[in-house]
Amino acid sequence: MLHKLKNTTRYLMIALVALAAGFATGCGSDGKDGVTTVIHEYKELEPATFNVPGHEPRQLLPSEISEVTVTNGEFTVTFTIDGLEDESEVGVEFTLAKYVANESDWISMLQRNRIYASGDENVIRASNLRMEGANALSANADGSFTWTISHGGSAIDFTQGAYWTHTAPTGAVADPIVTSINTHGAWDADAVYRIGVTSRQGERFTAVAYVNGSGAFVDNPTATDTALLSCIDCHGDRGNGLTAFGAHSDRRHDPQLCASCHNQWTFDSSNSTDTAWAPVDMMTMIHKIHGDTPYPIAESTYGEIRFPDWAFGRGNGPQNCAACHVSGDNWNITVPAIGDGNDVNISNCITCHTDAPFNATVAQGDHTANTGQASCGACHGQNMDAIHSITPTLSAIQAANDYVFVVHSVEKAVAGQAPVVKWSIEKDGVAIDLAAAAALGNFEVAIGWGAGDDFTNDGFSRGTNGAQGHPQFVSVTADTTTLGTGNTIATTTFAESLVDAAEAGRYGYVTIMGTFNTASGGITIDGENIKPNTYVGTFALAASKVETFGERRQIVDTASCVGCHTDVYRHHTRANVDIVGCIACHNAGSLSRDASAVQGTVDLMYIVHAIHGLGENRDKFERRYAAADGFMYRDYSVNYPNTIADCTACHMNDSHKAVDTGKRLGVIANYNEGVNLPHMSTCVSCHADETGTWEHFSMIAAGKVGKGSHTDLAAGNAREACAMCHE
Repeated sequence: MLHKLKNTTRYLMIALVALAAGFATGCGSDGKDGVTTVIHEYKELEPATFNVPGHEPRQLLPSEISEVTVTNGEFTVTFTIDGLEDESEVGVEFTLAKYVANESDWISMLQRNRIYASGDENVIRASNLRMEGANALSANADGSFTWTISHGGSAIDFTQGAYWTHTAPTGAVADPIVTSINTHGAWDADAVYRIGVTSRQGERFTAVAYVNGSGAFVDNPTATDTALLSCIDCHGDRGNGLTAFGAHSDRRHDPQLCASCHNQWTFDSSNSTDTAWAPVDMMTMIHKIHGDTPYPIAESTYGEIRFPDWAFGRGNGPQNCAACHVSGDNWNITVPAIGDGNDVNISNCITCHTDAPFNATVAQGDHTANTGQASCGACHGQNMDAIHSITPTLSAIQAANDYVFVVHSVEKAVAGQAPVVKWSIEKDGVAIDLAAAAALGNFEVAIGWGAGDDFTNDGFSRGTNGAQGHPQFVSVTADTTTLGTGNTIATTTFAESLVDAAEAGRYGYVTIMGTFNTASGGITIDGENIKPNTYVGTFALAASKVETFGERRQIVDTASCVGCHTDVYRHHTRANVDIVGCIACHNAGSLSRDASAVQGTVDLMYIVHAIHGLGENRDKFERRYAAADGFMYRDYSVNYPNTIADCTACHMNDSHKAVDTGKRLGVIANYNEGVNLPHMSTCVSCHADETGTWEHFSMIAAGKVGKGSHTDLAAGNAREACAMCHE
């Protein structure tokens, strides 16, 4: 399955907080004469370790539904919860839903009416039953809890069908819905029923069970519809396998239960009228919210939240159905003919296609008036895959992951000399014919350098716009590159010598990636344009031939990035193949253009923290242009759905707890007035210009406008005292 294209064996890991393993110092006093001297040294400092409780995700208590008995339609549930502060009682909420196979949907067996405020339409909502406060459940002798689903002091007999905890509304819109609920919510001993037990107290827990009409445990019939991990990739509380977000007062922790209430029989009162009700089923909500469609519900508007992958909701195609749907069967849905009575599938279309002729009338079957066709398939193919070319697109993206750059050697990678890089593109260890694949003209090779074991690319500017931090690039063209026997090995020679800052012995790297900021950057295989995985290899700059390259320290699991940003476009590259190359330009020595001097650094750690921290500890993040030019990451409402305190959502190996100042440099301070120290750089990326925050940093670090330099940091001449209090 192509779900999320997580190819961790090929991805080099991006460093956000600390960087790669150290290299020995090299040779050449000025990089030109080959005399062996030591260019720099840095002291090994003890990493400052942070163990702040607030930075650990809040875990759910382990819970389980251990037994369900059904007697004459009455459900009795026994469940256990480990780790309760008060084991004598518990406050819980119960839900019960039935799977309607012919609708491929769940229907709540508990129903009610719902009005949010005066003037709202009285609509139908799924219901639940809450045992809290004075009605909290007391523990059994063995510590478990047992409850027979009841209302008003009497057990509910579900053989009578879906139970209304509140009076059913009536009217022209309500009557047919109530009839449908009575039909689809009728008792069926062979059906699958989903029981949910959810916390109604400070300690969080959720238990889910699937049973038949006799109470026997059965499999979830919709387990392959979407992957639970799909939700957790963005909304996850890592470590417990359940989601963490603020819906329903943070009392909903398992997406399996969402559809128990949010289905085709549930509506929103604040946006409904006496002639048309607003649905709040899962399909409509998820598609509209993630698809960048302003979507009002419960007197709030979820607008411009945007699924982070640009392929969803930004006009580049809906290929990322696979980001959530994990089985091809789920987007290979047969498109119904208009008027066949199954308008639910047509509603799939209008959750994204909101403009005419794709508008609300489509759900009523009126699209034929605009098209003259009686079937969607007459124009658009017979299934969702055919309409949107999902499988071919995913196959092409997956194929790109099979092709990787291999660097065989680097020579003359030192100041005053023009580097020579030998490389190839391989699939399954076999080098391809670069001429046949039209490789020339589509790639760039770069050499970069740093201070200590971090990258800065100081002393070089790619353009004239004031940007800093780019390595020295050369385009792979017929003028710079020759092909060896069989056209499998390319030799690329830089057109210009490396600048003086690229001294021998400095920690350096070689990278190959798609052509920067152009639509090219691929090879042609079987007529398809394929972008190989970006390569980054580290070494000590030297005039001599280098054949062995290191990898960067594993700080962040790249799969965490790709899980959300499967096909995100930046600089005409795709994250699934090029995300490793971001650090080539976005490093400790980076500055954006002159027009955004107030932003300062565009170090990858800084911008990733800043953008994901919007709405929590940061109000905005200006990117490339000043706010007046309209490109600001608050205007775009780029809200990270999980809590930024869950560092493990991206970080691995406890890398978020330690920063070795010998291996991770601080970022350039605003207006290029010095360098901030590493811990402060991390903190300020989220805590932007808060009263007292920078003053606090200034007392124990380098201050918002840094007083240090990268050379000082690399030499170990600067030290932060954060760990004195925060450990």
